[in-house]
Amino acid sequence: MSEKRSDALLHSAHKSQEQFDYFIMALISALVAYYSKEIPASKFSSISYDCYLASFSLLLLAMYCGFIRIEVSILNKRNNGRLLDVAEKKAAYVTTYYKMKDDELVPRLETGETLTKGQVKLLIETLDSRVPEMQRALDETSSEMFSYYTWRNRLFLFGFLGLFAAKVVAPYLG
Repeated sequence: MSEKRSDALLHSAHKSQEQFDYFIMALISALVAYYSKEIPASKFSSISYDCYLASFSLLLLAMYCGFIRIEVSILNKRNNGRLLDVAEKKAAYVTTYYKMKDDELVPRLETGETLTKGQVKLLIETLDSRVPEMQRALDETSSEMFSYYTWRNRLFLFGFLGLFAAKVVAPYLG
């Protein structure tokens, strides 16, 4: 019962995280679209114009980081699914290994071919050897995902504050 609740809670957290990412990306995209029409093309002539361009560039970088974060998030889910698949197969083979007799043959889960107890043990060892590499890949994508999250948020904050400052400073500095 608690396993179902924890799975539902984890699913809800991932869904909320995705929705937040999409919301932030929509907000950044809307700001970029608005200010791309709002900023007139001219030379670097005033502090407010320079601030506009720098802030606009920061928003473009935030948008890039957001898109890459979404891509890495999808890769992270794929890596997590592969790791879970290997762990479930290993658990099934371990259960089968301990239940079978020495001369008994069992069908392989994926292909249906028959396996001896020695072949099942070798298959368990093969699956077990793949787990650390898959865990390392999952950890790397998780770390990369967090890095893009922080960069996207920082760039968005500084870009938005810069646009706000340029809008407020523009009437006073010309």
